[in-house]
Amino acid sequence: AVWMGAIWAIIGFCGSFGMNFFFHRTLYDFVPLFRSMRAPARWAMICYVGLAILAGVGAMHLARLVARHRPGFRTWPIYALIAMAFLFEQRVAPLALVRGEADPDAITLRLRETPMRGGIVEVPIGGGTVLAYRYMLRAADHARPIVTATSSFIPPIAREIESLSQMQPIPNRLLDLLEEIPASYLVVHNASLLPASRLSFDAFLNEAAAAGRLRFVRRFGEEDDLYAVTKTEPQAVSETQMPAPASIRELTRTLETAAALLPQNLQQNGYFIYRLHRAYYGRLPRLNEFLTDLKTLQQMLAGATSEQEKQEINRAYVETWMANVPAKNLYDGKTNEQYVDALFANMETPPGEMERAKLIAELNNNSAGRESALLKMVENNIFYFQEFNRAFVSMMYFGYLQRNPDDPPDGDLRGLDFWLTVLNRNHNYAEIQQAFINSDEYNAKNRMSLPRGR
Repeated sequence: AVWMGAIWAIIGFCGSFGMNFFFHRTLYDFVPLFRSMRAPARWAMICYVGLAILAGVGAMHLARLVARHRPGFRTWPIYALIAMAFLFEQRVAPLALVRGEADPDAITLRLRETPMRGGIVEVPIGGGTVLAYRYMLRAADHARPIVTATSSFIPPIAREIESLSQMQPIPNRLLDLLEEIPASYLVVHNASLLPASRLSFDAFLNEAAAAGRLRFVRRFGEEDDLYAVTKTEPQAVSETQMPAPASIRELTRTLETAAALLPQNLQQNGYFIYRLHRAYYGRLPRLNEFLTDLKTLQQMLAGATSEQEKQEINRAYVETWMANVPAKNLYDGKTNEQYVDALFANMETPPGEMERAKLIAELNNNSAGRESALLKMVENNIFYFQEFNRAFVSMMYFGYLQRNPDDPPDGDLRGLDFWLTVLNRNHNYAEIQQAFINSDEYNAKNRMSLPRGR
């Protein structure tokens, strides 16, 4: 029994390293029965069986040893303690469960009924999200080949699709890849896309449909779109007109709803100040400079009513802001082209060639100053939607915890990155707000700020 348990444990342990270890890879490539073992977690189950056998044998030997040295001692408490250890093991490292709907949705039922020559690509995908697991769950219903789902092993082609789909703008290489796979259908889950990605996908899909490389089939529910890859499925038929791209106004309304959850003093103009620092310095604003700049801008905007008036005040504010130390000397000595490229690099937003060329030309012919170029880049739609979630979490720290995200007790940005990952995954702004309001740090600071005697 000991040898059996040891062999099972060793085999399972070696296999649990997955495709990157020769043991698993050799069996997967050359032994047909092992084709179903592509998920390392299944090897771990074999290892658990071996460990369970060893634990049982060890418990039996321990009970016999106790009985030999203490003849009157009952052995059942030993077995009971081991059984309790098994019961509480999951409390130490609980399984991460992903909840999914029990019944298939409309698009899954459609895929099940649709003959296809290739596979299915579903977007968005992303490491650390639950979407790929949900795609795998639905694949059990439609039983069609799927490229971008996962059950613990993510193939390289899925990683390439993920990387390409997160670029802005999305390159035509993604279309080439869909045709090379070959993929029959592309499923776009619009509700799961971040606003900046939604704009990029809308542009990509419209261009691909206009070029005849994708064909819109129909929309399911309110947000799930089905596209046929025409090279693979030339007979696919469009059943309805392609929906209009999401408007800037529609996406902005979503963010305005989220902004209402910010602390009251940060709701107005806070995001503008954030984007200004992010674009000019390439970093998050610090709390003190953020509050100082915000107060100045709010004082300048007091009494402004029309949008045009607010835009003029914003322009005047940026001119004043750039004239102050330390901002004024930061880009001295750089050409206009270097200045524009530096700002785009700070924003981490790939520029459109026409937009970049226009900004540089305006600076070169003196029809606009550098403050005007900065203002236009700060108002860039992709940048606006791309940065909102990070700004939202940053302002949770500013408003509720009254500190920078990397101040003690954090000491670095891992806390901000954690909450940003959660927000990007579920888009639940109210949940993030409640997490900060219910935090021990926030409640401790509130208690300290209360007058004595209360």
